[in-house]
Amino acid sequence: QTDDPRDDSEIPLEGLSTFTADDYFDERSSDGRDLGYFTSGTVTHPSFEQFLSSSPDLYDHLIWQLRLSRDDDDVRRVAELIIGNIDENGYLTATNEELERLSEAPPEIVEEAVILVQGFDPPGIAARDLKECLLLQLRPLNLLGTLPASIISNHLDLLSRKKYQNIARLCNVSLDDVTAAVKIIEGLDP
Repeated sequence: QTDDPRDDSEIPLEGLSTFTADDYFDERSSDGRDLGYFTSGTVTHPSFEQFLSSSPDLYDHLIWQLRLSRDDDDVRRVAELIIGNIDENGYLTATNEELERLSEAPPEIVEEAVILVQGFDPPGIAARDLKECLLLQLRPLNLLGTLPASIISNHLDLLSRKKYQNIARLCNVSLDDVTAAVKIIEGLDP
């Protein structure tokens, strides 16, 4: 027997008598072959998630949407500033006046940028308070100007205390209408 594992020449019969199973496995493992005896035979590949640096966060998701927008460069620049001022709950923490001062942009550009970001996914993003957040979520549902919007705009305090009878009286609607509107509002994400 030669020491070269790639040598496929015949081994003399006398050499076989001293050749053990351990010798066979040692020889075959040294040439880089997996004979499948010590593994399940299935190869486990790493998951795709291991190749990602991290899962996209809210900031990345909003910046991605901003890059897809076709708005004016000034609006996009202010929109990026807005995205940087959104907290972990999705609320915009800066006032329009602060954004004007930070960006040195006129009020109409700042307002346009706020509207742009508030149109991004998830619905309700860049709101400044709960009322605005809920109303922004009604917009894509075409529910602005409806009873749920009126309750959010005018009776959020009564809604939080579950004073549905008072809301019905103030809105001049039935209790069933208020209950149906509340179900819609409960489906929104604060």
